[in-house]
Amino acid sequence: MSSISFKKPIKNFIVLEGLDGCGTTTQTALLAQKLEKDGIQAVSTNEPTDGSIGRFIRSVLQKKESVDPFTLALLRA
Repeated sequence: MSSISFKKPIKNFIVLEGLDGCGTTTQTALLAQKLEKDGIQAVSTNEPTDGSIGRFIRSVLQKKESVDPFTLALLRA
């Protein structure tokens, strides 16, 4: 992945939406690879992130940790 400058407007913006665990991260990575191969700059992100909160959210979704729904909503926000 390459960095992008936000000093100029983004001409193309693609969003892949889906439930957690349905493959959107995999498809995003494949799309970014294809775009980069074709010489098109691509920046991909995902939610939850790979940071500490994102890792905790994933552990809750994988039933390794338990929190009430309100706490999970706050973590996602």
